[in-house]
Amino acid sequence: MTGSSGAGQAKSITLGEVVRAALPHFAQTHRLPAHHWKVLRAIAACHTPALGGHQYRCLHCGREHFVPHSCGNRHCPSCQKLNGAQWLSPTRAVLTSDSGWEGMLEVVLCACLCRARDEEVVDGLGEILAALLASYV
Repeated sequence: MTGSSGAGQAKSITLGEVVRAALPHFAQTHRLPAHHWKVLRAIAACHTPALGGHQYRCLHCGREHFVPHSCGNRHCPSCQKLNGAQWLSPTRAVLTSDSGWEGMLEVVLCACLCRARDEEVVDGLGEILAALLASYV
């Protein structure tokens, strides 16, 4: 089963398809903790008949189609897509408002990227962040 982003768009490969294809060989050549294998097996089974599903019949044409269950695992991107969108919507609104969060994020990003060890640079970034935080309190 290949994922699709919508009508008229190119089909994309899902993580479940990749895991299903690679897991047999990976299992023979790698050792992982039991909880990692549990996650991989859940993702591999997600949206497949292995987890069961529902059989629906069209009232107009009588055609039947099968809708498989999802794994519900918190690591599965297919199952967590809605949760991610629900979290991102209000977060995006805060981060893209004119509240100055962009400036704060840029300073933090700059500090992370340069990994400054120079005390003067670190102190300077700290002062900038303190001033930004004080302006929102």
